[in-house]
Amino acid sequence: MSLVATILDPVDTLHAPCTPLTTIPKDSGIWNVLVNNQQVHFVGGLLDIHPWAGDDCEIPHIPYLGPNSSRVIVYPLQLGGVPVQIARMGDSYGADEGVCGVILAPKTNTTVFAY
Repeated sequence: MSLVATILDPVDTLHAPCTPLTTIPKDSGIWNVLVNNQQVHFVGGLLDIHPWAGDDCEIPHIPYLGPNSSRVIVYPLQLGGVPVQIARMGDSYGADEGVCGVILAPKTNTTVFAY
């Protein structure tokens, strides 16, 4: 089991020294699924824009959270009721282009876990 991830949780971009850390943005949460008054992040949700650790850190990109092994599925109205997996500590971004970030220990959630 892993802690459930919510908006504003820290993410290691794996792009040191350009932008080693960033956060899950406020607009990448499910507005009606809350953990400790924070919106839950979800598969397909975006990460903050940050530069790639390539040619002088000049290539900005915005990866999305890739599929994970979570058994917790929600049906958010804001996504048209389409089922999505929730995000958890350790889940990664950018599945189509290689891993581009891993969710670190959540800031506000220390008690809610998901398989």
